[in-house]
Amino acid sequence: MPATVSVAEVLKIPELDGARVVAGHGGLGRVLDEVTIVAARETIEHLRQDQMLLAAGETLVDDPSELVPLLPELVHAGVAALAIKPPGWVGALPAEIVELADALDFPLIEVPDATLLNDVAAGVLHVVLDHQAARLRRVAEIHERFTGVVLSGGRTRDVVVTLQRLLNRPVATVDPDGSVVAAEPPGAWERGPDGPRFEHPIRAGDEQFGVLVVQADRDAIDDEGMVAVQRAAVAIALRQVQARAVAEAHDSFAAVSLEELVSGQLRDGDELAERAGTFGWDLDVPRAVLLAAPDAPGSPPGEGDLRRLAAAARHALGQRSIVWVRSRMVGALIVAPSPSPVERRHLATVVQREAAARLGPVPVGVGVGRVVGDPLSLRDSFREARIALDTGLWQDGPGAVRTFEDVGLERLLAALPPDDVEDFKEQTIGRLLAYDQTQGGELVTTLLSWLETRSIAETARRVYAHYNTVRKRLERIEELLGVSLSDPRRALDLAVALRIQERDGRPDPPSD
Repeated sequence: MPATVSVAEVLKIPELDGARVVAGHGGLGRVLDEVTIVAARETIEHLRQDQMLLAAGETLVDDPSELVPLLPELVHAGVAALAIKPPGWVGALPAEIVELADALDFPLIEVPDATLLNDVAAGVLHVVLDHQAARLRRVAEIHERFTGVVLSGGRTRDVVVTLQRLLNRPVATVDPDGSVVAAEPPGAWERGPDGPRFEHPIRAGDEQFGVLVVQADRDAIDDEGMVAVQRAAVAIALRQVQARAVAEAHDSFAAVSLEELVSGQLRDGDELAERAGTFGWDLDVPRAVLLAAPDAPGSPPGEGDLRRLAAAARHALGQRSIVWVRSRMVGALIVAPSPSPVERRHLATVVQREAAARLGPVPVGVGVGRVVGDPLSLRDSFREARIALDTGLWQDGPGAVRTFEDVGLERLLAALPPDDVEDFKEQTIGRLLAYDQTQGGELVTTLLSWLETRSIAETARRVYAHYNTVRKRLERIEELLGVSLSDPRRALDLAVALRIQERDGRPDPPSD
C-alpha cells in the first residue's frame, strides 16, 4: 500500500504532545506507511522505504557524532523521520548534526522522556491505518464509478468525462493512429493540448487500443489520480473488447447469411428480407458479386491482410455496398444499376488500387459477376465472379481484374462437369501428352504454335526449329491423333483441349 501519511500529520497525534522537531523541518512533508521501534542497533540494518524510526538515544548511538554517517544512510534507504527519546545530549545536538539534517531535509524529532515509545508507535500506526482505510474507500469509489459507466453501457466518452471530473484536468483518449476519439473538455484538444501531458496505454492483453492522455506532468498526478487513470484505461479497453465482440458476432452472422445467399442455400424470400432488415441491407437495388483475393504465392493470406482488404473494399465501393470476409478472399455485393461491364470493371480497379495502398506489394486479383435484379439470383453472379477471378489468375497471372463478360471459352467450360472436361482433354490430346512425356518431344508446343499461326514458317520461328522439322512434327501429330489438321472442326477440338491443358498447368486458384 503506498504511503499516504506525512511526518507533519503524525506529529499531531496525542502520543507526540510535547515532541519537537530539532532539525530537518524541510522534510516534514515526507510520507510514511509504517513505524519501527529500534530495540537494538542491528535493527537499522534492515531499513525500509517510508518508515518512521523510534529510538532511545543510547540504543541507537553512544555519541551524537555517530549520527553524521548514519543520517545519509537513513535518507538513502528512504526512511521518513527519526524520533529519539533523549539521553542528555538530544536537546543540545551539535551544530554539525543540525546542519546535516537540515541539508538532507531529514526530520530529527525529540520525544519527551516521559513518553512511551510503544504508545507513540501505536498512535502512528493508528493514523496510518486510518489513512489507508480511507484511501481504500476512495479507490473502491473510483472503481465503482468506472464499473458503473461500463455496466450501464457507457461509451468511451463517458469514461473520459468521468476521469476528467475526478482529476479536474483535460483528458483525451487517442487511437493507435493518433486520432482523438473522445476528449473533455472538447475545446482543449481541438488544436492539441497545451503544456505538459502524461500518457497511459489502453491495453487488453497484448493488444493496445491507444492511449489515455492527461494534460499534466506525471508527478502532478497523485496516487489516487493514477488509480483513476488506470481504472479508466481498463474501462475503455473493456468497452473496446466488448464492442469488438459484438461487432464480430454481428459480422460473423452477416457473413454466414451472405454465404448462404450467394451459395443458393438461402432461398426463402421472407427469411432473406428479415435478415436484410436486421443488418440494414438494401437488396431492392440491382447488385452484382465482386470477389477480391490476395494472390501472394506460398502461405494463404493472414487475417490481418483480409481485414485490410475488406476495409479497402468498403472504402472503394461506398456505404451502399455489402462487404464480408471469406476464408481466403473478400466478397462484396456491389450496387450496379447498369448491366454494362464498364462500371463494374472500374469499381474492381478502384478496389485493387485501394488494396495496394493498404496491403503494399501483395497483388490482389478481382473478379466480378453480372448484375441481377433478384437477390435470390445472386448465386449466379457469385459463380460468375468466381469464374472471372480464377480465369484472370491462370490467364493473366496475379493481380488480374476481370468481369464475367471478359471471360471467353472458360464460361462454357465452367458450365460442364469437371470430369467431362478432363475426359474431353484426354480423348483429344491424351496421346500427344503421353508422347511428349515419354519421348521428350515438343509436339504439344509445336501444335499450339501452329494452331495460333496456321503457318509452318512462323511456327518454325517460334519453336526455334527448321521448317522441315516442324512439317515432320505436324505429320507425326496427325499420325498419333488420327486427325487431319486441315479439318477446321478437329483443329477447334485440339485448340480447346490445349486451352484446358494450359489452365490445368496453372497454380490452383484460392479456395473458398
